[in-house]
Amino acid sequence: MTSPSAIVMVSSSRSWARNLSSHCAAHGGAEIVQVILDIDAIDVLWDALLVDDTFAYLNPPLIQRLRGEDRVVIGFHDRHLGVAARDRLEREWGMDAALPADSSGPDIVATIDRCLHHRRADRPRISVPDTAAELVEPSVEDASTDQPPVVVTTGKGSTELAVGLATVLSDRADVLLVDGDTVHPRLAQRLAIRPDADHGVNIHGAVDAIHRGGSFRPFAGAFPFDVLPGIAHHSDWSVYPSSDLVMVVDVLAEDYDVVVVDVDDHLEQLGLFGESEDRFGAARMLVRRADTVILGIDPSPLGVVRGLDWIATAAALTSARCHVAATRFRGDAHQSAQLVREFIRTFAPASFTLVPDERRVDRAAWAGETVGRGRFMKAIGRIADAVGGAVDVEMEEIVR
Repeated sequence: MTSPSAIVMVSSSRSWARNLSSHCAAHGGAEIVQVILDIDAIDVLWDALLVDDTFAYLNPPLIQRLRGEDRVVIGFHDRHLGVAARDRLEREWGMDAALPADSSGPDIVATIDRCLHHRRADRPRISVPDTAAELVEPSVEDASTDQPPVVVTTGKGSTELAVGLATVLSDRADVLLVDGDTVHPRLAQRLAIRPDADHGVNIHGAVDAIHRGGSFRPFAGAFPFDVLPGIAHHSDWSVYPSSDLVMVVDVLAEDYDVVVVDVDDHLEQLGLFGESEDRFGAARMLVRRADTVILGIDPSPLGVVRGLDWIATAAALTSARCHVAATRFRGDAHQSAQLVREFIRTFAPASFTLVPDERRVDRAAWAGETVGRGRFMKAIGRIADAVGGAVDVEMEEIVR
């Protein structure tokens, strides 16, 4: 190669990272241009991305967006996992190569050169651009701008918010409703859905189908939106890495105009083995993936405090627009004004909506149906209009 390969390395405690850094410093052959903690932090031109197989938010759609005619992605796995781990990264996930986590610096550099040579040799021949502007390499953000919007609902009454929002948005777009709650997965029960191979699968069935290269489908036909139920029981949260749940959302999002995902409101990171293996990793990663977040709060002083605490924690994960909904509100005009005033004194959300308590919501939940027209759905419609910028509908100011 005429110049050393430019390497972006996702920070790792495994020995391959130390071996590569020492080799590049002593012998050259490649240059580590950036070490990152998050894929979105890449801000340089690069030839090769090196990443562990345990990295949170790693999934096939992301890998395909990162790879290009002049870029390769190489993964690292535990040596004792052998051929199975290599095949998973190369064949199922689409990486250019997979190496043991204790690989030496020369072996890594040689693999990078080999993969880049193959990528450049296989690319179609194109005419030389006339202007320098055409030579600018697209960034990771540019590559993902055509992704359908993902709306995350969380907090108090989030399941009813998600079902109501999916109902309203389905009048103007193709909507998928996903249960991403690993603490209280209740969407299947709420909509009286029994996932099976003939009618649809739950989120773990979708993960399994993707890994096997098989086909699957969410539950469709009973509602104006499609539904992907969540895990069967909260104890199943550790069956697959949290990154696999995000992968399912990314894969299915390609077939819809908007995806609504209901998640639990726990954002704590408890484990020591990476976010993808953490008890609340799914919520953290789905919030990070979201374009818009709708937070349900209890209409009380304690609800305001807890809502603000959640927003403060989420601020480290996402810059998505946050809409707030005070659910099951029963107060008068004075109480509503006081509630809104206390909240926006600390944080100004994209919108603040009072969602009234209504008996027809309980009746719909009992019957496994969507909620009919009334005060509740009128409030949900205001939230949908505020969120609507993501699905090309008119924005309205709904802070009341």
